[in-house]
Amino acid sequence: MGNQGKFSEGEVLDQLEEYLKRIEVRYGRTVLGEYEVIGAPWVIEKKDFLVLMRMKDEWIWSSAAVLLKEEVPRENAREFLFDCLKANHLLPEICFDADQDGNLGTSQEIHVSAIMDEGGFSEFKYEFFAIPACIKYFLKNIAPKYNVMVNGFTDMVNKFIEKVQG
Repeated sequence: MGNQGKFSEGEVLDQLEEYLKRIEVRYGRTVLGEYEVIGAPWVIEKKDFLVLMRMKDEWIWSSAAVLLKEEVPRENAREFLFDCLKANHLLPEICFDADQDGNLGTSQEIHVSAIMDEGGFSEFKYEFFAIPACIKYFLKNIAPKYNVMVNGFTDMVNKFIEKVQG
């Protein structure tokens, strides 16, 4: 397209919605705080998670909470967090991070031009599916090693759905 940096937030979110429809993922669009966001609820191992997507400064940020700060094992937190960091390099697109409150999450960033140009659907799929893949990796490989009970985020998902249906 060669139109890099010329897309409005609405155009970008509309494109994301089109891609989500193509991969048949249920989603909702609403305003949270200062951002218009798209949220896609996922059920992974019978637990609810919410992938949120927003645009900021010509980047699309996709993220999901994985584990609350209070649920991180205290007695071996260093080893636990180190295993999460090592996983970032173990598999492509696996990316653990922490939010400002210290909760464990996963995120992906993609430049707007990558999804708005021809071939953008493929780029979107790689980045988008990395979020649930990271959560699955955590549930299968890291949580059991540290006897971490992952509760999921059913309340968060339900509040998001209520807001969207508003």
